[in-house]
Amino acid sequence: MLALTERRRPETLSKIVGQSFAVMSLTDFVDQPYPQAFLFSGSTGVGKTTAALALVKELGINDQNFIHIKSGEMDAESVKSALDLCRFVGLGNGWKLILCDEADLMSTKARSLWLSALEALQSGEYGKTVIVFTTNDPGRFDARFRDRCEHLEFESEAKALYLDAEGLLADLWWSEGLAGVPPALDAIRGLVVDGAISFRRLVRFVESESRRPRDLAGARLAKIAASKPVASVAKPVSSCVLL
Repeated sequence: MLALTERRRPETLSKIVGQSFAVMSLTDFVDQPYPQAFLFSGSTGVGKTTAALALVKELGINDQNFIHIKSGEMDAESVKSALDLCRFVGLGNGWKLILCDEADLMSTKARSLWLSALEALQSGEYGKTVIVFTTNDPGRFDARFRDRCEHLEFESEAKALYLDAEGLLADLWWSEGLAGVPPALDAIRGLVVDGAISFRRLVRFVESESRRPRDLAGARLAKIAASKPVASVAKPVSSCVLL
């Protein structure tokens, strides 16, 4: 069975919660797309990769025209393979997308290749191509790299995302058939780190609770409730935001 993080991953931009500015910007882009490189920045688990995958769907890109270079896999060879795709006319409507997760971890050679490729993208050499780099730390990219991308900052602050997180927790709690009222967000260990919240950790918490024997889960939540105030019953949301 797929993990809950995958089963509840939003497939379209409109279903992503907590990232209204990024969603609005990307929705406008989908209405009139053009060759572009994006830099999505924000803390872990707030929806950067999910937004990129939703962009693939919104642009009508098929599997043959999509490459996902995952965290830690971006070396010179993977970049060269991705650029080979850029040089061909895409199938279907022609649009292609390359997603590079945690791009700040790329090798030095890979970074040099991308700098040249981003120049070519801007000149129209790669046709209908979109490139998305995600990062937790945009400061690790030099000005030359950032200037060749449209930078979208994803909201990470727990205070700004608290209501969205409460709604997501309530939605997941009841949809997974868990009993009682969900706990307060501040009772969930590790949900907020350095002031930033992670929707991914929230979903994993619910998944872990759903796998516990009901009597053990009830006893554990009773202990949590005794030490922390119970969350207000927030309006459920229909989707979650994941990295």
